Amino acid sequence: DQPRSRGLGDVYKRQVYIISQSIQIFDLQEPEFYTSTIQEYRDARMACYFLLKKYTDTSYAKIGESFKQSKRAVMYNYHKCDEILSIPSFYKPFVAKFQVLENNVVNFIVTGDALLSSVLEVTACVASCSRV
Repeated sequence: DQPRSRGLGDVYKRQVYIISQSIQIFDLQEPEFYTSTIQEYRDARMACYFLLKKYTDTSYAKIGESFKQSKRAVMYNYHKCDEILSIPSFYKPFVAKFQVLENNVVNFIVTGDALLSSVLEVTACVASCSRV
């Protein structure tokens, strides 16, 4: 089994999934997601920055471009989220939503990777069977 690097399509799918799940879990309105200064929206975006960095390894600058934010703002929020997660008893509502979001993201990634592996196995089998 060869490890497969994530292509741009995988990164984009994860980004779309993380953002859409964040809007749903934090119970937000999509049109205001990128611009609202209300705390829940800011928390949801912070969770997105953290999870995008963790599960796509996209640069802070690229994440910032997607959200029309500076690299510095994304880095700040990433580290703030990391700090909040290190002391969950002080931020229970945020941490609870974040954990649901992260679990959904992990399930999405595992399901997607398993599906891809199945497709690759079938493709390899078809290719080897056709040589017989």
